Amino acid sequence: MIRRFLLLCLLFVMGLAAPAQNLDIDILKAIHTPAPLASDPYMAFISDSHYAVCVGVPLGLGLAGLIERDETLVMDAVEVGVASAINLGLAHLVKNSLNRTRPYDAYPGLFLKKSDGGSGSFPSGHTSAAFATATSLSLNVPKWYVVVPAYTWASAVG
Repeated sequence: MIRRFLLLCLLFVMGLAAPAQNLDIDILKAIHTPAPLASDPYMAFISDSHYAVCVGVPLGLGLAGLIERDETLVMDAVEVGVASAINLGLAHLVKNSLNRTRPYDAYPGLFLKKSDGGSGSFPSGHTSAAFATATSLSLNVPKWYVVVPAYTWASAVG
């Protein structure tokens, strides 16, 4: 009896998983336009801003802490910097382990290469860095006027 139940559960789960095999590509097809858009330069700028922001936030917090002689702010800066470094290491480890082909290489007829993406497509280094910075900043400075812009920016990057 238990074997039949487990077999039924296994078949049910397999039935759910089968249609989801290309769900990510189906969603990408629905929201992605192959032709260049007027907003592409703006979105490229926002995406590339993660370099400056991910480095600038801990440096800015640290500098402000040193100027104000505020040890808590200096430690917040260290925590944000360490979180970013850990994220960088983990994202690259997962990215190199999975080595997922970028959509414009895997489906050249469907997706136009709009920028140089670098190595594998998953996980997104830009997105993970942006959300790691936003999260660590929000945990260390839990004010709505810090949290809302931080996550808005991270969402725009990703």
